[in-house]
Amino acid sequence: MRFGVVLAPRIDDWEVFRYAEELGFDSAWACDSQMLWSDCYATLALAAAHTERIALGPGVAAAGTRLAPVTAHSIASVAKLAPGRTFLGIGTGHTSMRVMGRKPMPVGEFRTYVRTVRGLLAGEEVDLGGGAHTRFLNRDHGFVALDHPIPVVVGANGPRALRLAGAEGDGVVTIAVTHPDEVKGVTDLVAEGATRSGRALPTGFTTTSMTNVVVLAEGESATASRVLAMTDSWVGAAIHFAYEMWSIREDEDAVPRPSDPSGRSTARTSPGWRPPRTAATSNCTTATPPGCPPPSAGF
Repeated sequence: MRFGVVLAPRIDDWEVFRYAEELGFDSAWACDSQMLWSDCYATLALAAAHTERIALGPGVAAAGTRLAPVTAHSIASVAKLAPGRTFLGIGTGHTSMRVMGRKPMPVGEFRTYVRTVRGLLAGEEVDLGGGAHTRFLNRDHGFVALDHPIPVVVGANGPRALRLAGAEGDGVVTIAVTHPDEVKGVTDLVAEGATRSGRALPTGFTTTSMTNVVVLAEGESATASRVLAMTDSWVGAAIHFAYEMWSIREDEDAVPRPSDPSGRSTARTSPGWRPPRTAATSNCTTATPPGCPPPSAGF
């Protein structure tokens, strides 16, 4: 098991990433929401230039706010400063999109998005649809770094997204999954998605759970006003989870059951899966991977 910290990026307070490294954390994730915090990639670049060991990446980047090639370019630029310790956490963008009055990316479109980003980060030429293709140019000039793998970790809470992570991702990051039965429910759905897509999970596939914590001052109560003021991040996460669970249409299932000729999922949930328990809250969260990542990823 490894431990990381998730931070709301403030670009002039990037030193906290270096402090996380000094404290011994394995990874530091920068949240991504354009109307709430500083730009995650700009902050990660500063952190990458001033750290040596800790793995860095967005936690998680909002797919709906950037074209897939732009996301690939941004994380590959950070990787130039932190080769071998950069990863891409990516999700559909519930909070960031809704703050701008837009809907998050449908799961079906998200699957194509993840495929495109992974292909570009693998150095491939990808099909963007409509006859358009693209790939990284001028790689030998050192503008970006693709020589070390950049794992794509899919943000997922509901069954459809968890199956998508198994079908397309190098790892999965979810919320508040800490009990053994919850971990099993998540890993079962991820494995199901991989099986449906006809692939084996990549070696070193990571399972990460983010859970919110708050460190109390000496003598401070858990119901103190300062502590209660930190609940906003968990409320947002809860809304995100509820939307993904009950509001996404069945025909947006990223990995349909092969036995259904209509291409739609035949069930909203899988046996053994249930919503995770919630815990204490904070704007500064910890990421706790139940599984170990590949040594090259470092997170």
